[in-house]
Amino acid sequence: MSDNSGSAVSRKPGRFTALLISLGIFAGASFVGYLFHIMGFPDTNVVVVYLLAILLIVWSTKRFLYGLFFSVATTFTFNYFFSEPRFTLSVNDPNYYITFVTMLVTALITSILTSRIQREAHQAQKKESEIRAINNLTNHLTDARDAEEIADIAVRSIGDVLEVSVGCLYFDETGNPENTYIFRTKRPERRELRRRTEKAEELRWRINELRTPYDETDEFYDFPLYGKDETLGIIRIAREDVDIEDRDLQELIHSMVDSVAMAVDRFRFIRQEIHSREEIVKERYRANLLRAISHDIRTPLTGIIGTSEILLGKQEDPEAIDLTRRIQSDAQWLHSMVENILNLTRIQDGELELKKQPEALEEIIGSAIERVRGHAPQYDIDVEFPEEFLLVPMDAKLIEQVLINLMDNAIKHTPPDRQIRILVENDSKVRLQRIRVQDEGDGISEEDLPYIFESSIPPAATNPILRGESVWALPFARPSSTLTEARYMRETGQTNKAPNLNSPCPTEEKPMNQNILTVEDDLQIQSFIDYALKHEGYSCITASNGEEAIRKAREENTAIMILDLGLPDMDGKEVIRTVRLESQMPIIVVSARDRESEKIAALDAGADDYLTKPFSATELMARIRVAERHLKNQIRQEDSGASEVRELRIDLNKRLVYLAEKELHVTPMEDQLLEYFFQNIGKVLTTKSIIEVLWGKGYGSDTQALRSLMAGLRRKIEKNPAKPEYIITEIGVGYRLLDQ
Repeated sequence: MSDNSGSAVSRKPGRFTALLISLGIFAGASFVGYLFHIMGFPDTNVVVVYLLAILLIVWSTKRFLYGLFFSVATTFTFNYFFSEPRFTLSVNDPNYYITFVTMLVTALITSILTSRIQREAHQAQKKESEIRAINNLTNHLTDARDAEEIADIAVRSIGDVLEVSVGCLYFDETGNPENTYIFRTKRPERRELRRRTEKAEELRWRINELRTPYDETDEFYDFPLYGKDETLGIIRIAREDVDIEDRDLQELIHSMVDSVAMAVDRFRFIRQEIHSREEIVKERYRANLLRAISHDIRTPLTGIIGTSEILLGKQEDPEAIDLTRRIQSDAQWLHSMVENILNLTRIQDGELELKKQPEALEEIIGSAIERVRGHAPQYDIDVEFPEEFLLVPMDAKLIEQVLINLMDNAIKHTPPDRQIRILVENDSKVRLQRIRVQDEGDGISEEDLPYIFESSIPPAATNPILRGESVWALPFARPSSTLTEARYMRETGQTNKAPNLNSPCPTEEKPMNQNILTVEDDLQIQSFIDYALKHEGYSCITASNGEEAIRKAREENTAIMILDLGLPDMDGKEVIRTVRLESQMPIIVVSARDRESEKIAALDAGADDYLTKPFSATELMARIRVAERHLKNQIRQEDSGASEVRELRIDLNKRLVYLAEKELHVTPMEDQLLEYFFQNIGKVLTTKSIIEVLWGKGYGSDTQALRSLMAGLRRKIEKNPAKPEYIITEIGVGYRLLDQ
């Protein structure tokens, strides 16, 4: 360690002091030698005394040159005082020359070895002192509670060990030096103060561009504090207090600076971890709140939409009909807006995880068109699809929602007599698929094109459609799809006709057992479902919790169960599993839970269908009639061994398939798949259950083979595979064979 170190390592005496010590030892050795000579001791004893003197001189002065000088001096002194003739430099006996040479060489070797041992001991002491200083610094830094305390410990430790004036300047998280920093003057004042940072921008640039171990200014040596990914700050040491050319001193400074940097980096990491955990907790609360809002809004919307639909069937006054239609339309718009807001929030927060896997593109488009038909049956959407089968990696649910939103916007601004088209193009050279949703409207002016992907439209927009409404489709489409085209038509004011619940039921036959068990804890939804069922001639049995539902399913003669999953005493899936142990009655789930995992879990537990809130009375009645026909088809299949859906018929005994009375050539796997569908007409079959039937439980979860098989079957039984009429896709869940 250098003279500036101030450590416990012993220091070299000054030159004058070393000279006095050397002369004293030399004189003492000469006096002892003279006594030995008087007492008649051999000359060899005198030589040994002088060698001991050389050893003491080198050890006490820590200067090799002094040892070298006095090695020569003792040789001449011995010759002058103790060899014959005495008090001259000449000798009578030639053997003395050998003695002189031996004495000189021995003295030199003793001096060299002693100096080396002294130097190594000095280095060891210095290293020990450095390690002790660094350990003390590290121990104190470990106990620091904040960045200010780390800076205080750093300047105290470095200042005390090196006896220097030192400061600690932090850089903030954006990489800019802080306005002030802590500075501690060296002994004897040892005053701590805060100094203002001068020329902060220049300092930041110099440190960022630094290619040497430290930076020099007129006042300081600046040693950077490097973190894992950024510069955390600098340690400033006054130039006048250190000899920067001392490499040992540089190593000590760098070791202490590295310890401070690790402490600061650790503190910032812990602070970021705490912040991240707080953000995770906030996001969890936010997600729970969004789910709660979604559930709480869906439930009353179900009552509003269903009740308004019933009222439409009872009104005769045109003004009342128009008002009721507006209520229904606004409720549907509110539901759509809530769903898109939730999805937008998930995307912006990074919560919406993309689940990309190969999907049959015609399935996604067909499913989207089928859902749009549900609320816009008067529109005929044309699809132009390439001949080849396209298996595209995508998040099927998001892409389906994008297509639905784009088609909804096109429908909203397009009269029913105008054309809406979906064009699918496949560029095999660059492996790119383009999906275009087009209509024949006036479109959007070029001035407004920059705004179509914005969630809020600025006043500068010239198009009245953009200025007048919040269009949620395109902002949602932007992060989910790469290439989409949408044109807008002007508002026509036309609305969809609601079904008349006073008209006869579309089916001519009624089931023998008309008792339906409704399990719903919300009284408003319960009342709406009961009214709709009674209006269609069904007898209603109600239950408000799981235990009551299981008991009534055993005791009452019920044909179908309508079940909500969110019951106060147990989850609806437990009700399904319990009922399935004793009965095969159709179970239709009605729930605000819209996640794919919830749908799959309910269907795998034994449910026959899944209806997401909000839903209309017409949709509920359609699902009930599907369940009834499923029961009848099972009886018919047992009697005749054959089953049919419109023009598609399968002979289970002969294993033949007919379409419009023409025999179809299907593969054994396609025949097995069709047989499974006909055994469950109208029922949603999960992808997992289909794979297990076709390939066994050990096949795994790879759906690519199933999608290829489904695409081949559809090309044989469907007029347009992109607009399926028999087997539709339930995105993220599975497939369903429609009975009508």
